Amino acid sequence: MFESDQSYQIQIKLEVDQSILIGQAGAHLAALQHIVRLLLRKSLGSQVEVSKEVYIDVNGYWREKERKLTEEAKERAQQVLTTGDEQVLPFMEAHDRRIIHGALVDIEGIQTESFGVGRERRIRIFRSKNKEA
Repeated sequence: MFESDQSYQIQIKLEVDQSILIGQAGAHLAALQHIVRLLLRKSLGSQVEVSKEVYIDVNGYWREKERKLTEEAKERAQQVLTTGDEQVLPFMEAHDRRIIHGALVDIEGIQTESFGVGRERRIRIFRSKNKEA
């Protein structure tokens, strides 16, 4: 397990079928992370910072997903800068939205905004009004 200022990270490498741990679109892995987060907080109590996230990565699944999301976000941002038309991304989990926002935060002329409720939250990528592209 690795620890940073913002998270605890657990890397798992499997030689056998990883799909049982990852699940469809990472659903099992996300649930496992949630359970481990709860167990850490319960067993370690005040020693665990409540704001820290727990990331469990099986055979680089999250790392690859983050790379793909970042790549897609930058492509969509470039489309916004080129055409001026906003881009609306499909529904996604909070973790994925954080990746998108983080990938685009330093791109001049681009802003992102989450909208919607619950599982129907999406991201809108648009030109910022206060910066010229």
